[in-house]
Amino acid sequence: MPSPADSQRDDFADRVAGWLADAQSVVAFTGAGVGTERVVADFRWTGGSWSQTQPVYFDDFLASADARKEYWRQKSLAHRDFALAQPNVGHRVLAAWEAAARLRGVITQNIDGLHQLAGNRHVLELHGTARAIGCLDCGARYEPESLIEQFQRTGEVPPCPACAGRLKTATISFGQALPEDVLTQSIHWVESCDLLLVMGSSLVVEPAASIPRIAAHGDARVVIINREPTPQDHTADAVIHDSIGAALSAVEPALARIYCLHLLVGIVPAAEHYVLPRQFVVFLDQPVAVRRPFLEHLLLAHLVQQFDRHVRIFQAELHQHDTA
Repeated sequence: MPSPADSQRDDFADRVAGWLADAQSVVAFTGAGVGTERVVADFRWTGGSWSQTQPVYFDDFLASADARKEYWRQKSLAHRDFALAQPNVGHRVLAAWEAAARLRGVITQNIDGLHQLAGNRHVLELHGTARAIGCLDCGARYEPESLIEQFQRTGEVPPCPACAGRLKTATISFGQALPEDVLTQSIHWVESCDLLLVMGSSLVVEPAASIPRIAAHGDARVVIINREPTPQDHTADAVIHDSIGAALSAVEPALARIYCLHLLVGIVPAAEHYVLPRQFVVFLDQPVAVRRPFLEHLLLAHLVQQFDRHVRIFQAELHQHDTA
């Protein structure tokens, strides 16, 4: 018998899958909670780098050589964790949705670059990236490995190879302004979407706190997935306090069921909006009479883990079509 948590997750997945299937523009907004599912420690909490060191503020970095050396010391220690980190289930689901043209892109507070590593091509990084080093004086950008290795070997902050200027990871430090172009593009995405998926963000600090409000103001549905409650749960259209990977993974079979039912009743939505088993694609151009027996069998096989629940829904919808 399914547990209450499993039933809640299934109900949530069905609602979100329906909205995903209907939406024209879907945007994901991700915070630290996406990366902390067995990937990268959240620097703000116990075990993260902020709990062990005092961050270097941007003004201090600019003004003091000692502050720049301390900044590089901290970043060189953290670099190994970032370099070894790999995408988790949540990252991979979002990448698959973008590849299937179901997701416009990802706006993220994270600096780990894991969305791109998973395969996302449209990513707006509000806080920059730890996977690059930039020069504050000439704007040149470099891969971090050799420069961090140089600092670890010499104990001295390396100068910019191009202009001998000040090098810093391409992240936004405390007291440093967010990149205006990235913020402007993020707001445009959110204003024009009809479904916003908020994942792993506490929605306490700005600009994160404004993202769901901007979407809602434009009549978009807002979905929040976070392990802990957020101040905006009460205004969202759907909320679940759950693992992001588990919640997103539950949406996949629900989406497949919707698509399969569409095919069975003769509705053929754009295939690129779904991540499907390869066998589905063979039957897209076939008449209902040809594809129906195959799809009936495939539907059951694809949803075997939730067999009883989904078959009842399937049979009811199929009966409704046959008697119409």
